[in-house]
Amino acid sequence: MKTTIKNAFKETPPRFHYSIRSSINEATTSPIRHKNRISRPLRIIIAAALILAIIPSAVFGASKLYGLLIESEGAYGVRLKLSYEADADYPEYVKMVVNPPAGFETRPNLGEEKYCRVGEEPVSGFSIALFRFAPGDDISALEKDVAAFSETVMNGHRAYLVTPPEGYGGWDRLFIYYEYANVTVLLYYHDVTQNELEAFVAGISFVEGTEDDHTYVATIETDGEEEDVVYEFNEVFKEFSRDTVVTYAGISEEGKPVTITSQISDIRYTENISLLDADDFNSLYPYDEIADENGDLLPKTVRIVQEGDGIETPSVNTISTEEADQVMVLADITYTNKSDEDTLAYVNYWMNVLNEDGEGGFSHAEVIDREKKIFADAYCDTERTYQSEHGDTIKGFYSFPLGAGETKTVTVGFRCNRDELEKAYLVIYNDADIKSVGTSEDLTGFNRCIFKVK
Repeated sequence: MKTTIKNAFKETPPRFHYSIRSSINEATTSPIRHKNRISRPLRIIIAAALILAIIPSAVFGASKLYGLLIESEGAYGVRLKLSYEADADYPEYVKMVVNPPAGFETRPNLGEEKYCRVGEEPVSGFSIALFRFAPGDDISALEKDVAAFSETVMNGHRAYLVTPPEGYGGWDRLFIYYEYANVTVLLYYHDVTQNELEAFVAGISFVEGTEDDHTYVATIETDGEEEDVVYEFNEVFKEFSRDTVVTYAGISEEGKPVTITSQISDIRYTENISLLDADDFNSLYPYDEIADENGDLLPKTVRIVQEGDGIETPSVNTISTEEADQVMVLADITYTNKSDEDTLAYVNYWMNVLNEDGEGGFSHAEVIDREKKIFADAYCDTERTYQSEHGDTIKGFYSFPLGAGETKTVTVGFRCNRDELEKAYLVIYNDADIKSVGTSEDLTGFNRCIFKVK
C-alpha cells in the first residue's frame, strides 16, 4: 500500500489552511495529486499549504539523522527511512507537551497542535505533525519537490530544516527525531525568526501516555514499493435558472433535523468594493491586499503552469504569467429555515469559470491542455472572497445563525477575471445534503448544480 507522510497526518481544519494562503485539503486526503480536474484545478498544486517536500538529490546521496535515513530518488524526490531496534523499550503511547514561547498561542478553533502569533490571524506560526515508522528494513516514504535543506542541532537533537521551491507553496519545515520516544516531529513554520523557531522547539517534549490520554502519532507502514494509485472523479454539471429553490436537510445545534432552502435573489458586479465592510472579507483575501486605498480592485497575477511528477520533473513549472483585471461578483442568496429549530446555515455556493462543450456539457476553463498537463491558475476565487454575515471563528466563516422559521438574505462575493466573467457560474456541490432542486427530488445524472452569473 502506498503511504506518504502527508497521508498519515490527521486532517487539519480547512479554515486554518485558507488563512495561511493554502489549501491542504486535497493534499492531506489524497494519496497522490494525479487526480482529474475537479473544482479547484490547481490549488492542490500551487497553493497547498503543507505539501511535503524534503531534500533535493543534487545535494547528497544519503544522510543519517540518528536513526532517520534520507536518500535521493530521481531529480527531485527523496525517500525517508528510519532504522531502530524493533524490540527496544519505546512507549506505545506518548503525550506531547508544548510550552510555546512568549508571543505565540494555540486557540480552540485551530486545533491543539497549531500555534499562531497572539492577536493575529494564523498567517504565521507553527503547526506540528508526529509520525513513526513501523519496524522493518523496507519501510519508507517517498516525498517530492524541494529547493534546499540544512542540517542543524535543536533542543539537543540533530534536525533538518527544509525549504520548498519558490512558487510551489507551503511552509518551511523541520524534521527532528526524538529517539527516547521514537517519534519524529515534522514542524511546519512560517514568518518566524530563527530565535523564535529555536525557542518553540525547546518547548517541545514527550511523556508516556495511555490509551485514553495520548497524542496522535501516525505510523508509516509500506514495503517501499509505490502503487500507481489514481483517483477518477468526473464532474457532471447541470444548469438551473437563478430563481431555482434548493432544499437541504440539516441538523440543528441540538442535533435535531431541520430543513433549509436557498434561492439566488440577485447578482451584480463591481470593480470597486469601497462600500463593503473590510471585516467581512475572507482572511485568504484581505480587503487591503485585493484593493487600493480607493477600493478599486487590483489586478491579479494568473500563471500558466505545467504539472510534473515531482520526482523527475518539478510538480509545478511556470510557463508564463499575466496580470488580469478583476471584477467582484456579488450574489444575494435568501435562506429560509423551514423548521421550528434554530440552526447554523452553511453558505454552500462557490464559483467556477466553465467552458460550454456542447450538448449541455461543461469543463473547467483553466484546463488548457489536459494531455500535456498544462493549466491556468484559477480564473476566479473558488473560495469565498466576501460574505456579509458569517461566523466569528475561522472555521465558522461560511456559516451564519438562522432562527426557527426565519428568512435571511446573505450577500456573497467572488473575484473573477473580467475577461472570464461571461463564463462564470455559481456552483453547489450535490454532496451538500440536497433534498431537492426546484420541484424535483431526482438528483441522478449530475453532481454539480450551476447558475450562470451573467
